[in-house]
Amino acid sequence: MSDIPLKRCNDCRKDKPAIREFFHKQKMNEDGLTKLCKACMKERNTYKAKKFRKYRVYHKERAELKLLGTYFGLDENDALSMCSRHHGIDKDCLVAVKQDL
Repeated sequence: MSDIPLKRCNDCRKDKPAIREFFHKQKMNEDGLTKLCKACMKERNTYKAKKFRKYRVYHKERAELKLLGTYFGLDENDALSMCSRHHGIDKDCLVAVKQDL
């Protein structure tokens, strides 16, 4: 029988050997290892990265709409409707909006 103690991951609830091969190190915990196994930590970080990417794209578009509205004296909804007619916010959209005005 092995002398390596087992540790249960708080996410997947599987018992795994309490070694650095399965858990990252974290000095604050009693055993010096994280509460999540490496596989669950990777899955969680991938999910968060995708979620943040969507958040960043959405807010970048909203900021561009606000800038567009300020530049041309439009409110955000008018700017959004104009850009949706021109298939998105980019340089071509700005040129097309100038021509519409």
